[in-house]
Amino acid sequence: MAPKPPNDKAPPVAWPKIFEKSIVFSLTAANPMGQTAPAEWNRKANEALEADIAKMEGARQLSPRAVWRSFGFNAQDGWREDGFSIAFAMEERVYARSSVLKLAHKYRQAAVYSYTMEDGQLMREVVWVDASKRATLGSKERMGVLTKPAASPLASRDYRAEDPIGDAPKTPQFEPTGRNKSMWISPADIGRELARLFGKE
Repeated sequence: MAPKPPNDKAPPVAWPKIFEKSIVFSLTAANPMGQTAPAEWNRKANEALEADIAKMEGARQLSPRAVWRSFGFNAQDGWREDGFSIAFAMEERVYARSSVLKLAHKYRQAAVYSYTMEDGQLMREVVWVDASKRATLGSKERMGVLTKPAASPLASRDYRAEDPIGDAPKTPQFEPTGRNKSMWISPADIGRELARLFGKE
């Protein structure tokens, strides 16, 4: 799916029922705070996020209706971010949004997407982690179904990003508070760094 142009007159389409009866959030652990990280680092970060989502699935207070892998990409700009979509019952939307934003904050993400049905249209909203940005920067847009896959390897379900051969890629390092220290570490330390960042609540 992709955003619809504002002047699009196409009639509403039948979306999967999970969208009709749920609020869906999409998020990633890749590229913290918009800084491009090595592909291997992003994969390990998303593995840690997946483990946290699994804990949510087993919780009594809040349990997702469905979880699936998802991704966003821009063929023109040449980027892709893999992540997850999580569906919750509408009556759980307030607590669900708070829980998803906590995960986004933990993984140093600036925002997540939420999807809801409005008058037969699927709407996507940018939900900022920083509460001060939500009122001024929040946006909603109608989503449409792509009639055919984009002609880009980035659109493939089997796409796997690879780090370039040559100089060792560098990985951003963050303080526990989330403030960027503008320091970089070798990929040899990726495992230890991820354990430090994501191993404990």
